[in-house]
Amino acid sequence: MEKKSAKKWVMVGLVLLVVLGGYLFGVMHFSKNTYPRTTVNGEARGGESVERFAMMAPSEEVVTFTGRDGAQVALSEADLGIHYDVTGAIPEQPSAWRWPVEVFGEHAYTVDYTRSVDEKALEKRLIEGGFDPNGAKPEDAKLVIEETGARVEPEKRGASFDMAELKSLVLEALRGSEREVSVEALYENPKVLKDDATLTAEADQINQYLKATVSFPMGSKTYTFGPKEMIALLEPTDDGYALNPQGLRDWVRDMAIETDTYGTTRTFETTGEGTVEVPPGIYGWRMDVDETVNVLKELLQKGGSQEAEAVYLNEGMARGEQNDIGDTYIEIDLSRQHLWAYKDGELIYDAAIKTGKVNDYNETPRGVNMIWSREEDRTLNGHYKDGTPYNSPVKYWMPVNYGGVGMHDASWVERFGGTEYIHNGSNGCINLNLKTAKFIYDNYRNGTPVVIYESSTNYSPAEDTF
Repeated sequence: MEKKSAKKWVMVGLVLLVVLGGYLFGVMHFSKNTYPRTTVNGEARGGESVERFAMMAPSEEVVTFTGRDGAQVALSEADLGIHYDVTGAIPEQPSAWRWPVEVFGEHAYTVDYTRSVDEKALEKRLIEGGFDPNGAKPEDAKLVIEETGARVEPEKRGASFDMAELKSLVLEALRGSEREVSVEALYENPKVLKDDATLTAEADQINQYLKATVSFPMGSKTYTFGPKEMIALLEPTDDGYALNPQGLRDWVRDMAIETDTYGTTRTFETTGEGTVEVPPGIYGWRMDVDETVNVLKELLQKGGSQEAEAVYLNEGMARGEQNDIGDTYIEIDLSRQHLWAYKDGELIYDAAIKTGKVNDYNETPRGVNMIWSREEDRTLNGHYKDGTPYNSPVKYWMPVNYGGVGMHDASWVERFGGTEYIHNGSNGCINLNLKTAKFIYDNYRNGTPVVIYESSTNYSPAEDTF
C-alpha cells in the first residue's frame, strides 16, 4: 500500500511539474511575442515580436496599375522606398502571466503612423508608365455641318487626369489586397456623347433645312440659296437651329443690290449718234426686299428644289447683259427733236416731235422713263411759266414720269422737229402729231421704256422724279 501511494504522488508531482513548465514557457513566449488574435489597424500581427509588432513595414506585394492607351506600371511600397513611423507610444499587450486567458481573446490595436513617400519619384514612375497628366483633353461629341449634311461627330475620351488623385489611389492600393487595379475612373471624360438626344435632333433638323434649294432666275444669271448659303446662316437657338433672320435679309438685299436698276444711269446705243449716258428715270427693277425674304422663307419651309420670283416695287421689261431696256422701247433725242420706236430690235416707226421750251422751267427732262399709263380723250391742265392756266384736250395721253411729263398728240402744233422748241416748245411734254400718238398708243403697252436724252445739246435737266 505504501509503495502504491508513493507512486501516485510521484505521478502527481510530475504532472504539476509539466504544467508549471508549460505555463512558464508560455510566460516566456508571450513576454516576447504577441497573442495569436492580435491585429494592428486591422492587419493580423499575431506571433510577432512585442517590440516590433506595431511597426509598419513597407509591403513588397506588387500591384499593377492599368490606364488608357497602353498606360501600365507595376509598383510596390518597398520598390518605391516608402517607410512608416509610429506617432506616439507603441501599445502594450496584456501581461504574459495571463497568457492562458489572453491567448483565447481578441487583441485589436489602433496605431497612428506617418508614411514617408517620395512624391517626385512616384510621379516619375507613373509618367514613365504612360500616365501623363498633360495627356489629350476629352472632347464632347459635336455637331458637324457640311454641305452634304449634318452629322454627329463622336466624343473623344482623351487621356488627362489629376495626378494628385492618381497618386492617392496608388498609395491606397499598395496596402490593399487587389493586385490588378484599373485607374479608368480617374480620367476626365466627355460630358456629351454621340447618342445625345439634343445633338441627334439638331442634326435631323439641319438636314431638313439642307434639303431645300431656292433659285431666283434673273435674266442670264440665277441666284441660288442652297446648303452653302444656309450653313453660313445657321445658328443655335432655344429651339434648335434656325436661319439668322438678318443674314437671310442681307442675302436678299445683296441680290437686290446686284440686280436692281431703278435709279441707275445707263449706257445707251442711240440711233445714229453712238452711245450716250442716260440719267435715271422712273424705269427699272427695284426689289421689295422684305417681301422677297418672305417668299424665300416660305419656299425653304416647303423643302425640295424650288424656283422663285422676287417681289418688286418697280419692274422693268428686260434683264439684259448691258442694261434692262431690252429691244422694245421708245427713243427720244431732244437735240434732234426726233422719236424712234423699236419692237423686238426692229425700228418700226419714227417721227419728228416737239419737246419742252428752253427757259429753265419747261425743259423736258432726260432719263430712262416708261409709259406708266395710257388714256384716251384726256384734258391736260396746268400753268404756263407766267402762271397762266391752260386746258388742252388730247386724244392720246401717255405719261412717262411722275412729274407730269408725257407723250400726247398736239393738234395746235404746226411744225415738229428742228429747233423751234427752244423758243416755242411745250410745257415739258413730248408733243406728237395725231398719227404718231395713235401709233405709239396702239403698239406699246404700259411699262415700255422711254429713253430720253440729248445727243448734241445740253439744255435739259436730268430726271428727278424717280
